[in-house]
Amino acid sequence: MKDKNFLELYQQLFDQLPFFDLFTIQEFTRPETEEASYLLSINKNLVSSEQEAFLLLLEKLEYLEDGLEWEETLVKENRQEVIQKILYYINKNGKVEGINSNEIIKKIENYGGDINHESEFTNSTNTLIYDEWNLFQVLGSNETNYFLFIWYTTA
Repeated sequence: MKDKNFLELYQQLFDQLPFFDLFTIQEFTRPETEEASYLLSINKNLVSSEQEAFLLLLEKLEYLEDGLEWEETLVKENRQEVIQKILYYINKNGKVEGINSNEIIKKIENYGGDINHESEFTNSTNTLIYDEWNLFQVLGSNETNYFLFIWYTTA
């Protein structure tokens, strides 16, 4: 997954991705500071690979952030366009490097918010996608789940 040419790497998966609504989602928003954070997870038994989980989590996050309905026909019709847009920005601006759990937990605690993150990040393997002043995003996995955490501010 650390290969930065995501578009080529994941192109073959677009049409094979399943649709389901079995994500666990935690959301925290702080309108007064224009901050938001999400922790999405999916059980490992539901997906066939880390790459599939990565795409599904990113896709679901995009729908959440844009306030779009997560409806099967809509998702399947727009899947390639949505995922290509996401991967384009990760290719262009993402760090995509390993990061240890303790560092992630410390960063999340600095941001504040009411998200139960320790259950996912304890004993996990993680890939940092973004670490900027206004955006922190990590993909990870533990024994049971794949997960995606994002914190951002538009301030």
